[in-house]
Amino acid sequence: MFSEKRQDVLEGEWKNKIKKVAHDFRSPLNSVTSLIEIIERKIDDPDLEEEFEKIREIIQRMKSLIITHLSANQKNHPLTDKTHVDCQSLVKNIKTDLSGVMGKATVTIKNKNLPVVYANETQLHQLFLNLIDNAIKFNKKKKPKVVIKLKELKHKWQFAIEDNGVGIKKKYLTDIFEFKKRVEKISNIEGSGIGLSICKSIAENHGGKIWVKSRYGAGSVFYFTLPK
Repeated sequence: MFSEKRQDVLEGEWKNKIKKVAHDFRSPLNSVTSLIEIIERKIDDPDLEEEFEKIREIIQRMKSLIITHLSANQKNHPLTDKTHVDCQSLVKNIKTDLSGVMGKATVTIKNKNLPVVYANETQLHQLFLNLIDNAIKFNKKKKPKVVIKLKELKHKWQFAIEDNGVGIKKKYLTDIFEFKKRVEKISNIEGSGIGLSICKSIAENHGGKIWVKSRYGAGSVFYFTLPK
């Protein structure tokens, strides 16, 4: 066990590393924001103002998500900034974020209304985003489908992200949530393999858990729980 003083030192070092790396990653996004402002001034078209605002909102969310990527896998990292999050609105924002890569993919919500939960909004956004993005990306169907389902249990909410994608071979099911492990190489699909590891950390940070059921070639269902 670390002493409290040593623990404070380690947390301080980690925060400094986050600030440095976050700055390096966010600098290009700041450049993009500046370019967007320049283009907006040159075009000066009121009809495009809403589209430019959407781009700025996506960039801002990307900046916040960088911090999540850096911190979610840090052991004992304190979960702060919890608030009441409307999951229905959250998914709506994610569909906007993914509009450029969705193509013919459809994302539907089986239940009429997803709940409001007490969580870190940035981390919860990342959790949904990773699972929905994977469901679209790991799919060779002409019309990829993603269905979000909800089950209310006594003390928790159980979410399910169901797809009709490539599925996962049984022998890989225990490895896919491990840090930086790739399930298998699939042509024309890129990724670092870190996304599901982050999903696992986020779910556990919130007192929940995550697991998957899949049939190779017939799609997957990723489940995760959050306390009420």
